[in-house]
Amino acid sequence: MRLKQIKSNFSLVSMGHITIWFSYETPIAFSSYGQIFIHKNDWGPTTGKHLNHINPDKNIRMDGDKFEKLLRHNMGLVFAPVSRAS
Repeated sequence: MRLKQIKSNFSLVSMGHITIWFSYETPIAFSSYGQIFIHKNDWGPTTGKHLNHINPDKNIRMDGDKFEKLLRHNMGLVFAPVSRAS
């Protein structure tokens, strides 16, 4: 696992195939297997700057429910239990 501070109140965490960007303590975007998923800006101008740093294309941003569902799914892929042969 790797933590990188990009700017004040803007960081990312990488684990395996997933990278998650945080504005303050809130996940605002993630990439998984090379595909990026970005939450629309439901917050304010500082988070908007963070989102623009990741990708300025507002057309690819998604609503919160869809973003959170995809993030939970991809986090499950990272932390899925490993089956062991008996």
